[in-house]
Amino acid sequence: MRSDDIEVWPGRPYPLGATYDGTGTNFSLFSEAAEGVELCLFDGEGVERRLGLPPAHGLLWHALLAPPGLRHRHRLRPHGPSPPPPIVRPSTSTTGTSSPIVPEQNISSAR
Repeated sequence: MRSDDIEVWPGRPYPLGATYDGTGTNFSLFSEAAEGVELCLFDGEGVERRLGLPPAHGLLWHALLAPPGLRHRHRLRPHGPSPPPPIVRPSTSTTGTSSPIVPEQNISSAR
């Protein structure tokens, strides 16, 4: 797969995150809910370019980007069902109430 001057290859599932290996940068993300993942690249001037990652293998989305000299800030953007409900943790108070834990990252399909 090719997007302008960036080649997108299948990559490896591990390690998670972004890893430069001398031939390119491998990106890997674990998600139980994602239906698609975009890699958002930002150049030195803040211009964004989005690349779709190939379909997941199991619950891991991954791709290898070449050329090796490519240097961009990045963000992995998963798309899928509505945000999961808040996680409820057991209360440590004497009132017996529970406190919701609201996830920081929102998995949504809004575009």
